[in-house]
Amino acid sequence: MNRDSMGHYTSGGPDAVLGSMQIGPCWCGQSYYQGADGVGRVITSGGSYVGIWKVATGAGQPALVKESNSTAMPTGQDSGFFTAVSSNGTQANSQIVWVVTRPVRNSKPPLMYLYAIDPSALKAGQSATLFSAMAGTWPHTFANSNTVPLVANGRVYVASYKKLVMFGLGASPARTASLADLAEDAPPDVLPAGMHEITGKVLSVDAVSVKLRTRTKTLVTVDTQAAAETHLAARAVVGDALTVRGAYDARGVLKAQATMRADSSPALWGADR
Repeated sequence: MNRDSMGHYTSGGPDAVLGSMQIGPCWCGQSYYQGADGVGRVITSGGSYVGIWKVATGAGQPALVKESNSTAMPTGQDSGFFTAVSSNGTQANSQIVWVVTRPVRNSKPPLMYLYAIDPSALKAGQSATLFSAMAGTWPHTFANSNTVPLVANGRVYVASYKKLVMFGLGASPARTASLADLAEDAPPDVLPAGMHEITGKVLSVDAVSVKLRTRTKTLVTVDTQAAAETHLAARAVVGDALTVRGAYDARGVLKAQATMRADSSPALWGADR
């Protein structure tokens, strides 16, 4: 948005938009830095890509200009992830974009990774990944790992399930977090007795129920009332995919304890159980 021309509440008022460009599905957030050239840049992370946009504030209407895109990041759960930027002020080539990816669906253990990306190399079309390492686990299949890397005093901090992992440079011997370190507290994803988990395309929606078609073409009626009352119900949209966890009643209706958006492709769905 252009802070000097917000448009007010008037029909046909000044255009408040600097730029409106698709960045991909985004359960994510933007970050920002200023380069050595004095130009501000916005980092986006929609879908599975890091994008860099120049904020053009010269003569005329300010605008966003796409500068570069990363290769696809190995991330899962809902699309997008969070980034942060560190730099030595505006010193050239000191900027680093830090990325924490979400666990790839159905990975065991569900690992999160920290990546360091050089935006200058990205702009030049060169290999931009400076560093990558395991940074934690996130075993909760019904909640995204919305982790933002925190940079302070020459270190990068990543919070995950019951862990805080710190990364930094130093003269002492490096110690890298091992899989055993990260996964020791992650509980196995075991369903309680009588509970089931299914995924399917939404065929219809009403006030208290959803009808799904699973990958085996089975039609399942889902009662979403209890999940909605505990705020564990994702919005169901006809044509989209939904994962449901709950128990069947005597009529064969699945009484949902929680529902979550799922990938559109059945090939990426977890096994029904």
